[in-house]
Amino acid sequence: MKKMKCFALSLAFLGCLAGCGQADTQRQTGEQSAVGQEGEGARMAKLDVEQLKNGESFQFGKVPWRSELREMQAADGMDEASVSLKELSNGEGYRFGELPWDSSVEEIETLLDEGLISSDQMEDVEVYKLWGTRTLEEFGKQTDVQLEFHSGKLKMAAILCGVEEMEEEEEEEFYPKIISELTALYGEPQDSQSAEYGTDTFKYTVWRADDQSSLSVIRDKVIQIVVASAG
Repeated sequence: MKKMKCFALSLAFLGCLAGCGQADTQRQTGEQSAVGQEGEGARMAKLDVEQLKNGESFQFGKVPWRSELREMQAADGMDEASVSLKELSNGEGYRFGELPWDSSVEEIETLLDEGLISSDQMEDVEVYKLWGTRTLEEFGKQTDVQLEFHSGKLKMAAILCGVEEMEEEEEEEFYPKIISELTALYGEPQDSQSAEYGTDTFKYTVWRADDQSSLSVIRDKVIQIVVASAG
């Protein structure tokens, strides 16, 4: 697995790295807190190890794995949601579908008619995921979609194209295909750079609109298609 590297366009990366750095401290603090609470006679919920087995393999309780969830949806006749590269601009600037920049979490949930899944929080930045996966229409790839809120306002959306594992050769071919498709839709990008980190290559390509909103493609551990507001 390639090592994840941080990029300034996605504060979500910073949150992930910060979370990793704090993991040991939080675990130690949690253990000390648990000992103190038990000492005070507080009743604490405990996870039954048997909840991690379903008789055939390990899982958390009755929560299905992603592949099982897709099979359940197909059996129930539920259409799998999709996302398209054509939905990243409203003609004046870049955005994700019909979601207005600076909307609150509650407003986005109302527009989507679905709840958001909290993924990460850091100071005044909150990252949420849309429920389930979305198929990228142009390539048939399974993706995750993340929304990033700064001080409670939507400022960034990212389509993560690394949900399904790709061979390195396939990934090398996939990045330029996305760039080509976006160039056909939105014209030539304003900037494109790459950097070498040992045996890994980090790449990004950026389009900027007149309102200073941006569209970026970042190749790191996963390929991200990111739209960000000007503010």
